[in-house]
Amino acid sequence: MQNEIELERTFLIKKIPEKLEKCKSKKLVDIYIPRKIGHAAVRIRQQGDKFFITKKTKIGSANELREETIEITEDDFERYIEVANQAN
Repeated sequence: MQNEIELERTFLIKKIPEKLEKCKSKKLVDIYIPRKIGHAAVRIRQQGDKFFITKKTKIGSANELREETIEITEDDFERYIEVANQAN
């Protein structure tokens, strides 16, 4: 289990970098539960062929969160998606 503090930052770029399509990439899917509040308590993530669930706890200002992450199976990931869809 990873225990991390996340500091989110946002950047606005003026243009898309040239030759971006030639860069390596991997599929990233994030689903936040519940979906209807500002900072969700739980995130499920697919990162390439790996799957994770993360518990998020606010520890300070709006952009300071403690995250606890564990790896899960693809079957667990699919079940969490079903739960998230039923909750909305």
